Amino acid sequence: MAKIRLKYLPVAGILVLLCIIGYFLVKTGFQKGKGLDLEAILPDAGLTVKNFHYSEDTLVLDADEGTYSQDKQRVTLVNFHLKLEPLNSPSMEIKGEQAEWDRGLKVISLRGNLQGYSNNGYGIFTENLTYEQKDGALKTDEHVRITGPFFSVNGKGLLCYPERQRFKIISDITALIEKGSLI
Repeated sequence: MAKIRLKYLPVAGILVLLCIIGYFLVKTGFQKGKGLDLEAILPDAGLTVKNFHYSEDTLVLDADEGTYSQDKQRVTLVNFHLKLEPLNSPSMEIKGEQAEWDRGLKVISLRGNLQGYSNNGYGIFTENLTYEQKDGALKTDEHVRITGPFFSVNGKGLLCYPERQRFKIISDITALIEKGSLI
């Protein structure tokens, strides 16, 4: 037998390696342009932002963290601070644990130990609120407590229009008026 020259061994090794790679590519059904479908694996993955901030004419929205959906239409916020600044009305600030903002529908769903204060001395306390940007309404079907300079009202359900300075508690109303405040 003829002696294999040592200088051809590296070339032979590379050819064997290429044959093995080719075999596994053909075996797994490799197709050009096809890879992992990340949308199928992580359907709701999006961009996460620390110290989230958004502002427009009548609202300012801040959060410790904001995560955008893939289509950038929904934002999930953690430890948020929403400031409503209606025209010709007192501003209102609402703080809570979590918010879901649908940018297309212009609806912000707030939840988790919500505490809202207006700059003229009124407060709103509840677990869930929905702010509809189109009509400027705060709504909930949950238990709510509203405080003012001379009263406290508890009830179930709320419809509030900060710009009009009007609110309506839907049912189970209990009011406490401080003595001497109506005189």
